[in-house]
Amino acid sequence: MKNIFEEYLKKIIKISGPISVAQFMLEHANNPKFNYYAHEREKIGARGDFITSPEISQVFGELIGIWCANIWILMGSPNKFNLVELGPGNGTLMQDVLRTLKIIPNFINSVEIHLIENSDYLQRMQKNNLKNELKIFWHKNLSSIPNNPSIIISNEFLDTFPIHQYELTDQGWAERYIGLDEREDFCLINNKVNKNFLSDLNNLSKGSIFEFSPSLNYFFEELTLKLRTSGGFGLFIDYGYEKNPYKSTIRSISGHRFVNIFRDIGNTDLSAYVNFGALRSLSERLGIYNYGIINQGFFLNNMGIIPRTEMLINSNPLMKYNLINSRDKLTDNNEMGEVFKVFAISHKLFENIPGF
Repeated sequence: MKNIFEEYLKKIIKISGPISVAQFMLEHANNPKFNYYAHEREKIGARGDFITSPEISQVFGELIGIWCANIWILMGSPNKFNLVELGPGNGTLMQDVLRTLKIIPNFINSVEIHLIENSDYLQRMQKNNLKNELKIFWHKNLSSIPNNPSIIISNEFLDTFPIHQYELTDQGWAERYIGLDEREDFCLINNKVNKNFLSDLNNLSKGSIFEFSPSLNYFFEELTLKLRTSGGFGLFIDYGYEKNPYKSTIRSISGHRFVNIFRDIGNTDLSAYVNFGALRSLSERLGIYNYGIINQGFFLNNMGIIPRTEMLINSNPLMKYNLINSRDKLTDNNEMGEVFKVFAISHKLFENIPGF
């Protein structure tokens, strides 16, 4: 069956020439007609392409809820504030967070829930899954969020931002583009850039890859400005790195398997590792305080995933095997515990941040 999106991209390349890796990712995520998130089929969960931490265990969302409650108290328990989630997926994380927070009436009476979601399909899923929860407001971007103190959370959101890739060649750094070979199949090609570009990295070995996301930096600047203006915290959890590995981190997932990025374009989950080291440096330049970068396993253990799992086992012994497996998948270094990082920011310096 012909892939209409592939034909569309090939037509662009034939008319205008090769496109950058960033443009390829942007089309994949945001094209009005063909983007991955517009397809009305399951993407997250056992029957989708990938699974996220909230779908693995309810404990993940419960611990994020506890974190939010502690942060609200650190902020002075404001009587009106925003709880914002970026890219809520199926709504599972917010569902678990709110179930946990309902035991704190003052929190629930003070909070407004705001979800940032561009996909109309995912918005409908979220509205269905969260229909019995508090009143929830949906937004396409941060600009329409009320100017109240905010707690902003995200899980596997930052990895969706498009990245530019540069490769160190014998002639210097060259940006990687996507073109067509003699058979009109997609292929990666290098486009020469200014010799002075990344000159301080010329001591790396040939073939090294440098990745950079201007759109993520712009979004992060917008987010930090909101926190600096209105006060609050941001908590970001995603697969990524602190020290640049200088290799390609783009990955495409279909049916829970890694596939070639050119396979079934528009129907796979396409993302890249988050450069948390760069975000920390950016936050410091913007005058915002930061905490971490730490491994997800370390964070969840500090938040009490072991005793919480034991409590669930005691109340439902038949689920012991599944509960332990879920906990280990979230925390073990060979699973999600190390590759997923946790990073937080705030408008002013706080001590004893939970989890860190």
